[in-house]
Amino acid sequence: MKKYILLIVLGIFILQSCEQAKKKQALKTENTSNLNAIKMHKDSAAFAWKRMMLNDDQKFNNMISLLDNISYIPGSNEKEVKELKLLVEKTWKTRYDSTQMTAAIVDGFDEKTSELIGKIFTLAEKTKGIEKYANVSTLQQEIFKADNTNLMLDRAHYDKWAKNYNNLITKEHTKSSGGSLPLFESLN
Repeated sequence: MKKYILLIVLGIFILQSCEQAKKKQALKTENTSNLNAIKMHKDSAAFAWKRMMLNDDQKFNNMISLLDNISYIPGSNEKEVKELKLLVEKTWKTRYDSTQMTAAIVDGFDEKTSELIGKIFTLAEKTKGIEKYANVSTLQQEIFKADNTNLMLDRAHYDKWAKNYNNLITKEHTKSSGGSLPLFESLN
């Protein structure tokens, strides 16, 4: 009888050990899965940020191209074209990155960019004979779209991934992951 009791106790002990091992393995698998999800969302946010910066770079390149096209038109204001090109370069260099995202910095950059686009478009309107150059109209449309529609879509896309990442990280992940990511929507 003592043998059966000892076997039953030993069996219960082995079953409990197996259950604990299964729980530890499940927890380890869950932690690995969480870390993979965190990495995927952070990488996706970084990719969205890079795409947003590339689109913004294209907008500034298009502003320079538009000014170049205006300068080729006989009778264009060369002095104003040069001044605006310098202003494009100067404004472009003041662009924020994800470590500098404050409402004041982002709003200031957006305001400077919009004012600059307005000045370039005004110069284009004042330049006689510009309607003969189809490329000018195309560049203006691309700049307008980039500064309005694309900019908002890019920021929303980045925010989606950054928000998902921020929701996944916990206090123990914050140190190893570099902390939460800034959001454009939180700047408003």
